[in-house]
Amino acid sequence: RRQQSKTQASEKRFRSILDNTDSPVYLKDRDGRFLMANPVFIKLIGRPEEQIIGKTWADLLPKESASVLQRHDQEVLK
Repeated sequence: RRQQSKTQASEKRFRSILDNTDSPVYLKDRDGRFLMANPVFIKLIGRPEEQIIGKTWADLLPKESASVLQRHDQEVLK
């Protein structure tokens, strides 16, 4: 229980930081699917969070833009 409580507190702090930064922030899995996004990123994309989570750049942006960002993601993973 103690560890679970510490984990929950840590997650709450992390989410608070994400929600209160002025920069767009997101987390993706290795397959390029969005796992979480802060309000600034959600506003930038112009879709509700439910339409972002689980999607990839290709699902959200025009093909050319998505291709550039996908290549960038691949470079980061290397």
